[in-house]
Amino acid sequence: MNYPKRKQMRLSDYDYSQNGYYYITVCTYNRNKLFGKLQNGEIYLSEYGKIADFVWNDLINHNPIVLHEYIIMPDHIHGIIQINNNSKSVEISEIIRQFKTFSSKRINEHLKRNGLEPFPTGKLWQKSFYDHIIRDENDYIIKSQYIINNPIDEREMYK
Repeated sequence: MNYPKRKQMRLSDYDYSQNGYYYITVCTYNRNKLFGKLQNGEIYLSEYGKIADFVWNDLINHNPIVLHEYIIMPDHIHGIIQINNNSKSVEISEIIRQFKTFSSKRINEHLKRNGLEPFPTGKLWQKSFYDHIIRDENDYIIKSQYIINNPIDEREMYK
């Protein structure tokens, strides 16, 4: 069977383990609003959102990274990750794989403890993620401000 070819999301000649800043967006499967509610420009995290928040912040304990601005929205997460590979080398795709895997596992454990069915395998997150290599200080400021203002800018979408 011939399937349509998936669009290449990453730059083919770029080393994604290279030290630098990366703007990331990760979306839930079918953009399901699992992580909380947006009210008056403020995000109120659900239990799933709190788990995602914990796992995001825990990434620093497993990778040579610094986490900068981030926001957990009802159906997606934006964040800036700074890779500082010294002795251990990690690519941005591996960091996001860890985030998706660990958050899915913890959310499914939470569901089971509360007598609920877990999400079907692979159905919590969309398959890929969006990344943008931050090129300079101005680019960083633009992406950082976008993250900070995201709840305010999107509040009409989540009423």
